[in-house]
Amino acid sequence: MNPLRRASRMARRLRRASRAEIHAAWRRAPIRSNVVLYESFSGNGMLCNPEAIFRYLVDHPDFAHLQHVWALKGADAASRSSDYRSHPRVRFVEHRSPAYSRHLATAGFLVNNATFPPEFSKRRGQVYVNTWHGTPLKKMGYAIADGAVGTRNIVRNFVAADYLLSSGPFMTEQMYARDYRLRNIFNGSIIEEGLPRTDLQFEPGARASALRRLRAAGITMSGDKVAVYAPTWKGESFYRPEDSSHDVAAAVAAIAEGLGPGWTVLAKVHQVVYDHAAAAVGLAGHLVPNDIPTNLVLAATDLLVTDYSSIFMDYLPLDRPIVFYVPDRREYEDSRGLYVPPADLPGPKADTAEELTGVVQRIARGSGEDPRDVAVRRTWAGDYSPHDDGSVTARVVDAVFRGGREARSVDISSDGRPRILVYLGTMKPNGITTSGLNLLANIDHDRYDVSAFYLFSSKLDQARNIAAVDPHVRHFPRVGGMNGSKLLHARRDRLQQTGLPDRVSGRDRLPVVQLFAEEWTRCFGEA
Repeated sequence: MNPLRRASRMARRLRRASRAEIHAAWRRAPIRSNVVLYESFSGNGMLCNPEAIFRYLVDHPDFAHLQHVWALKGADAASRSSDYRSHPRVRFVEHRSPAYSRHLATAGFLVNNATFPPEFSKRRGQVYVNTWHGTPLKKMGYAIADGAVGTRNIVRNFVAADYLLSSGPFMTEQMYARDYRLRNIFNGSIIEEGLPRTDLQFEPGARASALRRLRAAGITMSGDKVAVYAPTWKGESFYRPEDSSHDVAAAVAAIAEGLGPGWTVLAKVHQVVYDHAAAAVGLAGHLVPNDIPTNLVLAATDLLVTDYSSIFMDYLPLDRPIVFYVPDRREYEDSRGLYVPPADLPGPKADTAEELTGVVQRIARGSGEDPRDVAVRRTWAGDYSPHDDGSVTARVVDAVFRGGREARSVDISSDGRPRILVYLGTMKPNGITTSGLNLLANIDHDRYDVSAFYLFSSKLDQARNIAAVDPHVRHFPRVGGMNGSKLLHARRDRLQQTGLPDRVSGRDRLPVVQLFAEEWTRCFGEA
C-alpha cells in the first residue's frame, strides 16, 4: 500500500478511536439532571420545536435551575445565536465534537426534532423528547420504497424516546403507529397536544418582530403584505437533495409578477437545500435566512405558496390563503407518494408558472378567495392541526418537565400480540439467510408481532435479501457499533476467544455484560 494512503488510513483510525474513547469516558460520568441538550436538524440551528421548548424553559422562573446546551454546526454557531450568546445558563457546542459527546452522554433531558447519531444510546436517568418536525403530507417510513432500511436510525431513536410529540390523531396513527410501525413496540408516551413551534405564530408582536429580523438580514421589504414561497426538498435522498434553486427563483418571480406592487415575496427553503439557495443569484434579497424561525415568518405571511411541504399544516390555524404550486405532481405522487391526492389539498393549485401568476393575482387583486377553498382549509385545520392554539409549549412542558397529567397522551405500547425478535445475521446469500426468510414468510403475522435484527449493508446481495423480508416484519437494521472503551472491547474479544475461566467473579464479568446490555439499549431503546 502507498505510504501516504497507509498514513491517512491510520490517522482516520486514530481519530475514530479517540472519539470512541471520549464518548465511552463520558458515558461513565454521572447524569446531570439539571442540563437540557437541544438539537435541530443535526445541528443546523436553534430551530423548530426544540427552540420553542428552549425559549419557554429559559424564560420561566420555575425552571431557573436548568442549564441549556445547544448542539450547532459550524464555527460561527454561537454568533448565529446572538440573543443567548452571553446568557449565563446557555452554552453552545459544536455538533459531533468531544463537548457534544459529553452532553449527549450526561444531560438529564435530550430534545431533538430529528435523530441523534448512531452512537447515541440513552442512559438510565435520561429523559428523551423527540418532537419530530412537522405533520406529514408526504408518505413516511414503511409507506415509501425502501422505507424499512431508510428509517433505520429514525426508528432506533423513536423506540429510545420517552415522549413523542404529535399534532393530532392523524400524525399519531398514520405516521407513528402505522408507517414507522411503533404500535406494540413503543413504550413511551405520545403527547398529542400540537407542535410547540406553532405558538410563535400567535404571539403578540410576532409580525413586527419577523419584519424587523428580515430587514436586519438584508431583505428589502417592498410592500406592506408578504407572500412566502416554501417548497419542500426534491430528489431521491434526503442526504443528497437536488439543487432546485433555479426553480425556486423562477417561482418567486412568477409570484411577484402576479401580486404586483405592495407585496414582498420571500423564499423559505428546506434546511437541506439552504446552502444551494444561498448561492443562487436569483434569490438574493428574497431568501429567508436559516436562523429566522419559520413560524415567526409565518406570523408575518399574508399568502403562502407551497407544494408538498408540511409547512402549510402549521399555517392552517392562521386561516389565511394557501396556494399549491405543483408542476411535478404526477412524478412526485409516483415516486414519493402523498397521504392525500394533490387535488384534495386545501387551496387552489397551479401546474405552470403562468397558472401560478394568475392564481395569486386573483387572490391578491381580483375577487379574493373562493369560498369553497376557505371551507376546505378550515376543515383541514380541524383535522390536521386541531391543537395548535398558541399554548402548545406550555402543555408539553407541563407534561415532560413538571410531571403534569392533564396533557392528551396516547398509549400504543400493546395490541395484544406477543413480540418476537429474530436475528438474521449478515444477510449474505447463504442457507442461514434463506432459512430465516422462509421462517418469516410462514409466521402468522396476525397472531405475532415480528421484528428482524440484522447487520445493515448496502451491498447488492445483502440488499436483495433485505428486500425479500416478509413485508409484515418490522426491521431493526444494526447501524453503528458498540460503545465502550477499547480496553473493555479487548476484554470482550478475549472472553469470546477463550470463554469464561472456571472461576470468575461477578465483578470481573460485569463490565462485559454491561457492554452488551448497553448495546441492546442502543439498538432497541425501551422496546
